[in-house]
Amino acid sequence: MPDPFKVTSLRWGIVGPGEIADRFVSSVQRFTGQRIVAVASRKFDRASAFAKKHEIAKVFGSYDELFADTEIDAVYVSTRQHAHKEPVIAAITAGKHVLVEKPIASTREDAHSIFEAAMLANVLVMEALWSLYLPQAYIVRELVGTETLGKIRYVRADLGQDQSKALRMWEPDGGGASHDMGVYPVSFIRSIAGASPTKIVSAGSLSERGIDVELNMFLSYQDGMTALASCSMLSNTRTSAWVDGQFGSLEVLAPYPVPTTLNLLTPEFNPRVMASWTDRSSIQGHDGLCYQATAFADFVERGFTDSPIRSLSDSTKDIDLITAARHQIGAYYPGENISV
Repeated sequence: MPDPFKVTSLRWGIVGPGEIADRFVSSVQRFTGQRIVAVASRKFDRASAFAKKHEIAKVFGSYDELFADTEIDAVYVSTRQHAHKEPVIAAITAGKHVLVEKPIASTREDAHSIFEAAMLANVLVMEALWSLYLPQAYIVRELVGTETLGKIRYVRADLGQDQSKALRMWEPDGGGASHDMGVYPVSFIRSIAGASPTKIVSAGSLSERGIDVELNMFLSYQDGMTALASCSMLSNTRTSAWVDGQFGSLEVLAPYPVPTTLNLLTPEFNPRVMASWTDRSSIQGHDGLCYQATAFADFVERGFTDSPIRSLSDSTKDIDLITAARHQIGAYYPGENISV
């Protein structure tokens, strides 16, 4: 992993100063050498208050003003997921490197538009799927890549939280569990499988307004591997992950999207722990958001225009997967083609 204080110190602009941006900026300022130099919101007072809290020098009342600033190297876009497309493409067009909050979009059309714009530009565009940049994620990939577990047979990951008071989760134009929460288990499974499933079978439930509140995705792969990705906004589930291989199993303790513990288990009905690793650093919980900023700066320094850990193609394919699963249970966003 790159040293957070030795990689290039980029000058960052924040677009969409909401709750997740607040956590991102706090962790970046505390644990990295990256510099947050500007913030923009369509509500100037909101941007101004955010800037004051985090001691950010420049405040803009429009996104375009921030994109036009030649002293900004990279942009972190954390607007609502259904509103990612416009600012992300505008930032790409302005020549900025872009870290866009997960998921990259709420519809496959928007995701593919972002992908196509990124492919034509000489900038790094990366989804802020921060769980894949935590120290434990590097260990998981190494265990799988070195075939310590042997052939992978089954992967399971879930994420469930009581979102009854989160109003944004219940809005028909970008709410629901599938994209906001389902992207975590789906991306974990892709990081193990390295491919898209050949078959998707979904089950779940909808709110009275037709929003997916629970979604279970059973996935089958060409090499025989199977997986189960689950998400719920009705209750707090275990939120753990599990990988079964021919030589053993890997358990990622709850909650797996934040710094946690890994257990390597024997391939038995009543398995024993062969080895264990726990993240004991001072970076815990949502402070782990800082790791993706360090990785991003490292990729820019190395001249990458795509993340070697989670490519933009992977991000787009996962939107396709989640959209197909969501449609199977009858959940559609306004304007989506129900025949697709």
